[in-house]
Amino acid sequence: MKLFRYKPITAKINVFIPPSARWAPSPEGGRRPNLQSIKQIIITLISTLLLNQAALAETCPSVNDIKQNQLNGWKAYDSDDGKPLPLARETQFKKMVEEFALAEWENKSGSIHCYYRDNTGSNLEAYLAKDNFNPKVDPHSFWYKVSGFMHCAAGMERCEFEKYNILQKQQLAKK
Repeated sequence: MKLFRYKPITAKINVFIPPSARWAPSPEGGRRPNLQSIKQIIITLISTLLLNQAALAETCPSVNDIKQNQLNGWKAYDSDDGKPLPLARETQFKKMVEEFALAEWENKSGSIHCYYRDNTGSNLEAYLAKDNFNPKVDPHSFWYKVSGFMHCAAGMERCEFEKYNILQKQQLAKK
């Protein structure tokens, strides 16, 4: 079971530790682990994990995730009034969803809305939402501005976003 749907930004980090640094001679004549090297290895592993966590991007749930009810914090809303979908409509939405249509970001709440289509190509009158995200905008981004919102219709895997950084929000508010 997937907890989060992340698309990693790959970067290879090669760490070479020479064999002589891995083990130190012991007083008994054998070899024992070199504690300084073990500390360096642990620090390197923790740093790598933290950097990987910061470099991960999230996308809208796939159709398969929706159909298998693996939404992990995504909530379904009515696209007309913005209210949560009743259970019967949410079940119908999950049954009818066939393809990703559009990702939309609302600046006020940092909310990502993911829209989908049915098998006839019609937009479903519901969307999935998750708060506290920013669109991942870089020179190769597929996000574009539309009347106060950011949209991305380039395909689910190209519409990436990342967890909202509260410190960035505070810094932007001060400017």
